[in-house]
Amino acid sequence: MGTLDNRNRMVSGMRDYYDNKELVRTRLDRADIYEQLAEEAAELAQAACKMARYLRGRNPTPKSYEELLGNLIEELSDMKLVELLLDIYPDANIVERKLARWAERLEEHEHEKEEKTMMEFSVKQERRIDEIHNAVYELCKVLTEKDDDLVWNMEYIGEIADVACDILVDKGFRIRYPAHVTEKDGTEYITDWHNEDHRDENKEHGEYE
Repeated sequence: MGTLDNRNRMVSGMRDYYDNKELVRTRLDRADIYEQLAEEAAELAQAACKMARYLRGRNPTPKSYEELLGNLIEELSDMKLVELLLDIYPDANIVERKLARWAERLEEHEHEKEEKTMMEFSVKQERRIDEIHNAVYELCKVLTEKDDDLVWNMEYIGEIADVACDILVDKGFRIRYPAHVTEKDGTEYITDWHNEDHRDENKEHGEYE
């Protein structure tokens, strides 16, 4: 008996659903329903933003996670309702394609982050570069006789350091001066040491940044 009652209630519920759906479609034209879709989309966006605020915690909201989740589910349900009234449904092929592109963009971003990390000088390398630039600056103060007035300017400090490195390499010295190297094919890497063989190789394939 209980199973029969449940089935009757289900049939009655389905009948009410289709009757109500037809009633709304009769009383409203499609333009009205599209306007409703726009309103529901705006309310869904607001609910999503509030959930994001809660999760980040930087811009607090007085509502609890459960309340915000309830609001989000309600707005999603409202969107689904209007979708049913308009007989407009997601395209599985579009969803699959968009998801694949989303995943691809995330992988590309992660790869770019890894490349950027690889192209950053280590603390030891930065200290060595600072040591060379400070030495060049001190030399410039001696040459210009401006012990306290000489402005620190990497435009000439860096150029003098590079020229000094080239001169010493020409004289057969091996110089530890970390630098970015860019090959003609776009390949980038960091080198620590400079010598005649290494410089000739980079003149042939690329150049120092």
